[in-house]
Amino acid sequence: MDGRPSAPPLPEYDQQRKAMPHNRSMRFWDRIAKRYAARQITDVAAYEALLADVALRLNPGDRVLEIGCGTGGTAIRLASHVASYTATDFSAEMIRIARSKLAPATLHFERTDAQRAFDGAPFDAICAFNFLHLVDDFERPLSGQADRLPDDR
Repeated sequence: MDGRPSAPPLPEYDQQRKAMPHNRSMRFWDRIAKRYAARQITDVAAYEALLADVALRLNPGDRVLEIGCGTGGTAIRLASHVASYTATDFSAEMIRIARSKLAPATLHFERTDAQRAFDGAPFDAICAFNFLHLVDDFERPLSGQADRLPDDR
C-alpha cells in the first residue's frame, strides 16, 4: 500500500462479484438436476398431506406463483386446482426437465430468479416449497410481496 486511497470498485466488477454465489448455485442445480428429478420422496404421507392442505387453500379462479419449483412435481399436482399456475426456477436444467413432463394446461414453467418471478403479478397466491432455506437472502425477493396479494388472502 502506498498510502493513497484505493479507487472504488468498478460498477460492473461489483455486479459480477455479487452475482458469483448466485451463478455458482445455478451451476450446481443445473449439474444435479437429473439426479434431483430421479430421487424418491422420502415421506410420501407428509408430501400428500402438504398437497391436500395447499389445494384446500386454493380457489379455481386463482393465479398462483411458485418460486423454486425445481423439476415441477408439486406444480404439476397443484395446477389443476387453479386458473393459472406459474412455476419458476433459476436453473435452466430444472425447468427443462419440468417442461418435459405431462402437465395441466393451466401450468406455465418459467426460468427466472426469485426476485424477478414477481414481475408477472398480480397473483392470488404465492408458494415456495422447500426453497427458502436455500436462498442467501430470502427477505430481499419476498419483501413487499404480501402487499401484492388480494386483501382476502
